[in-house]
Amino acid sequence: MDTLRISLVTTCLNAGATIERTITSVLGQRHPRLDYIVMDGGSNDTTAELLRRYRRFFAHLDVVPGESRSALAARGFARAEGDIMAWVDDDVTLAPLTLDFVSWFFHHHPSIDVIYSHRLTIDGDDRAIGYEILPAFTPKQIRRYPLVPLETCFWRRSLYERCGGIDPRFSAAAGYDLLVRLLERGRARRVDRFLTARRGASAENAELSQKFDEEVRHIQTVHGLTHHPLQRTREAKLRDAMVTRGLLFAEDRKFAGIQFDPRIVDAFVKTKWVEGVPDPGRAAPPRPIPLITQHAAQMTAEGPAGPTAAPSA
Repeated sequence: MDTLRISLVTTCLNAGATIERTITSVLGQRHPRLDYIVMDGGSNDTTAELLRRYRRFFAHLDVVPGESRSALAARGFARAEGDIMAWVDDDVTLAPLTLDFVSWFFHHHPSIDVIYSHRLTIDGDDRAIGYEILPAFTPKQIRRYPLVPLETCFWRRSLYERCGGIDPRFSAAAGYDLLVRLLERGRARRVDRFLTARRGASAENAELSQKFDEEVRHIQTVHGLTHHPLQRTREAKLRDAMVTRGLLFAEDRKFAGIQFDPRIVDAFVKTKWVEGVPDPGRAAPPRPIPLITQHAAQMTAEGPAGPTAAPSA
């Protein structure tokens, strides 16, 4: 199988507490064709020192003081050369084997342009504190409701270029705007995995919440996604269902609190075939080994596939 080149862009600002974890989760993938671009908005904490430490592993590093994250990302993706792209922010961690899986998936599914996964939230100690189990949304639902987390998304560069890339005019909802435009021209698929983990909401995220809502309504108006009187109610119900299924997922598998550890191939990588049924004529996706933690003994009865499997929508 030909290994696809993958371009990841990390934007950061005063992320000394988290940026190294993001970087090591990316470099720890050991993907042979990684194009890793880091864009700093002018950090004045330990971020700059950490970026210098890992500089030799980056395809490009740029510091642009005063730029918004969306503007930094747009600059970064303009330099990207990979077949597949993703925006990995400074509070996001890649799950082990994510890039191997992404390369495998896009190679064997040439008609799919965008993939997304379930959402995992972790705390400062890399412990799972929340899950959102996403359904296989229709393109109309993805475009109408801002529920698909951009940190779980990977897309083809060819489609990104046709859609015009990230619009830096949006400071809070640039990711949603990008997804809306990607799905005007491309096809998306939810993969039944956790591809990434994101740290709990920050003060910055809380402050951006109102701005995000304003920008989302503007984007929906521009793209003709007219507002139904019950649209906000439907959106809230969909989100509640995602959270509820996440709680059931955590409870059923007694999974909350297991370390998200980059040194092992852990339970965030599923063992089953993406299509559900093995195809003898198709190569298998990357397979994990059993979880190597003190919790493994408690899960022996489930086997290595037990805690990894998210319920199908």
